[in-house]
Amino acid sequence: MTQPRAVVLCILLVLLPAQASRAETIANDGWLCRDIVEQGVTIRSCKSQPAGNPKTAAAQAGESTQSMQPAIDVKTAPPASAAMAVEGAAAPVESAAATVESAEAPIKSTTAPVTSASQGCNAAPAGNGANDDSTAANIDLVKPPGTPVEASALELNLLENVAEYVGEVEITSGAAKLKAQRATYNRVSQVVELEGEISADVPMAKVQGARAEVNLSDNSSHIEDAEYELRDRGTRGRADSISIDAQRRVSIDNGSYTRCPENNKHWEVRAGRIALDTENGQGSARDATLRLYNTPVLYFPYARFPIGDQRQSGLLFPRLSDTRAGTDLALPYYFNIAPNIDATLTPRFVSEAGYLTEGELRWLNFFDEWALSGAYIGDDDKTNQDRWLLDIKERGEAQNGLSSEIVFTRTSDANYLRDLSASSIAVNRSTHLEQRASVAWHKNYLALGVNAQRFQTLDTSLQQSLRPYATEPELWLNYQRPASAGQVATHLELRAASYQHDTLTGGERGFGQLDFELPINWRGLEITPSLGLQHLQYNLDSALPGRNERKPSQTARFAAFDVSANWLKLKKQADNTVSRRVVTPRLRYLHRALGSSASDTQDIPLFDSKWHSSNTQLLFGNSRIAGYDLLEPAEQLSAGVTHAVFAREGYQRGELTLGQVFFFDRRTLRGIDIASAISGLESETRSALLGDYRWQHSKRLQSVGNLQWQSDSNRMQRGSWQLRYRGDEIPGGGRQLANLGYRYWRANPADLLLAEDIEQVDASVVTALNDSWQLLARYQYDLTGGRSAESLIGLQFDDCCLQLRLVYRDGLIYAPLDDAPGAGVRAVRDHTFYIQVEFKGLAGVGRGLQNVLEESIFGYEVNQ
Repeated sequence: MTQPRAVVLCILLVLLPAQASRAETIANDGWLCRDIVEQGVTIRSCKSQPAGNPKTAAAQAGESTQSMQPAIDVKTAPPASAAMAVEGAAAPVESAAATVESAEAPIKSTTAPVTSASQGCNAAPAGNGANDDSTAANIDLVKPPGTPVEASALELNLLENVAEYVGEVEITSGAAKLKAQRATYNRVSQVVELEGEISADVPMAKVQGARAEVNLSDNSSHIEDAEYELRDRGTRGRADSISIDAQRRVSIDNGSYTRCPENNKHWEVRAGRIALDTENGQGSARDATLRLYNTPVLYFPYARFPIGDQRQSGLLFPRLSDTRAGTDLALPYYFNIAPNIDATLTPRFVSEAGYLTEGELRWLNFFDEWALSGAYIGDDDKTNQDRWLLDIKERGEAQNGLSSEIVFTRTSDANYLRDLSASSIAVNRSTHLEQRASVAWHKNYLALGVNAQRFQTLDTSLQQSLRPYATEPELWLNYQRPASAGQVATHLELRAASYQHDTLTGGERGFGQLDFELPINWRGLEITPSLGLQHLQYNLDSALPGRNERKPSQTARFAAFDVSANWLKLKKQADNTVSRRVVTPRLRYLHRALGSSASDTQDIPLFDSKWHSSNTQLLFGNSRIAGYDLLEPAEQLSAGVTHAVFAREGYQRGELTLGQVFFFDRRTLRGIDIASAISGLESETRSALLGDYRWQHSKRLQSVGNLQWQSDSNRMQRGSWQLRYRGDEIPGGGRQLANLGYRYWRANPADLLLAEDIEQVDASVVTALNDSWQLLARYQYDLTGGRSAESLIGLQFDDCCLQLRLVYRDGLIYAPLDDAPGAGVRAVRDHTFYIQVEFKGLAGVGRGLQNVLEESIFGYEVNQ
């Protein structure tokens, strides 16, 4: 109920900001005029002199001045003679005239034009409402002493203290227009009264009523039997009366509010009284009822809400859902503690678990922002245990180069998220929760910092040897000076870290690297030689197996020579534009030799390393290992070519890269053949054929893919391909989407997490069925297992006042057979039905469905 504040804009009945206290009459060229002047504002009422009148204008003026009687006899005035004009015009207007004039320049309106949307909904203006004048400033039609006002009527009567306008009264100020059948102005009380078919029309609002009263002395106003429409927000409603006092406080009695069109009200709020404090940005409603299709469904004795951008404490709209844990009802309450601090406390009931409490605290300061949230349930009905969840997020950055980040998520047990949160498939499939903190400082070419990291493993079936190490902590320094004219690029990296594990050997590790490179460019040819030194040092908690050694070390020298060329081919099109094709062949030689006196590091534990799967890293990287645990011996040549196509408009149309790595010496690493251990390798002498592909078929259609092809066995090791369509915007927001993809990973005996082949096809679509309804669908099929991995079907209704999503999802989740490590997992089908309703401009019902859709359908975005 944040929109009723704008009802104020409808009460644009503050017509005449001037306050009159003296009167005089003047005559000019056959026109009899009376001016009421004070504080620099003149209200001039004029009537043309009837033909044949023997009295002179001067005599009439003097007579009128002495008697202070009406200067115009309405009976003798010609029909349709009353009008208003700006004072000072050289020529008289052919009717009675009056003027409101100010010494100051008029205030120009910044309101953007209003356009109409489909289904009778009113669209928001092109401008940003947050940048417009404040709500309080927008209450008045004329911002004293600013915008000029013009008025007209069929008849005009000027009495001693009252000006009366009768019949088709129109009062205009800029883009604002006020109509009524009768209007009177009392100069003593400074009150304007309007009666009969009153309507006020401004760019952002329209209001109609039976009777209105405006006090010009304090700009207060009152309208009865009112019906309003706010174009900028697409809202409308009715009220027995609407009042604005001198402090810009608005009171609406027996009023209603909705964003639905008049002929299709999905929902409406009716309240006995709505109070809006436009100065402080606060609103409240008493005796309020939410009605769906004119049927009352929810009653609020009292509710508070912010108006505009101001925040305020109060009860938020309840959340209701149906999950695997049963019916889930939450009643959040919001605390506006300070301009930079707020909190939310949420009592929650889950039918199969019991009562729990959730809370969130947010804090923003000059350096960083914090979000602390948690949940607690005592003696869970399902597990008979106390259960909790804690989540902390922080991100900070200062102008002096200092930055920080904290990500800490932990639960009381591995099944908490699965049992009590169904908002995200990613949560259901998570295997680890991260706890990480880092502080860094950077300036110019130098950066240094400290990291600490732990994980909570949720997959209790995962073997202990496959669970990650904890980093406690890691210190690092990085110096990188890029190459410039005549200077060598320099890179220095130092790292020292301590690692711990529940069952595996831990210890400390130090790593250092210093390398230099000198890029040389000559007529499209780029040559980059580089030299470097790497050193690895350990201090383990226990000796290596079979050897009485706890401090192994390793030193390596490496050199690389990289050569690439750019061959440009121009092609003239039929319309005399030119397209470009760029062919870039590349050769890179890499040599890394380990020190002959170095200790054997074959049995050193892998603290944070894994094999690269990226084709780019495998083809042109310095190592096929991501991490710092191993120095890999190398004697190899990488050969590749990239073909890029640029459209005549200048953007890149497509790119294809193919390459292969040739090994001059067979090496083993950690006691296993590199060729069989690392994905992307075909044999002991060469890698698989590696390829990356991206093509923009049209403005809306794109395809991407990658490939690792083993030519000796004529089979694919890894590969993926996806076709993506991004269509036009659809009614209600979002775009037409279509995705079709394929993914294949061959099993690798050296990778315990890839014990069997993975082969899947995936299709998803978002399309409009009509102006209001959209279809959402996704289907993922596991070709290896011959079963559906995930299917999702949904309908979304969206118009100007209501958004409804109905989604059914059926997918595989993997649950451990028991809590014993290595016990294995079993595939379990999860069936979930989601309902999410949003009453636009009021509140929403539902939870987290947007996460499910964004993760399941590539490119889907929820418009809030």
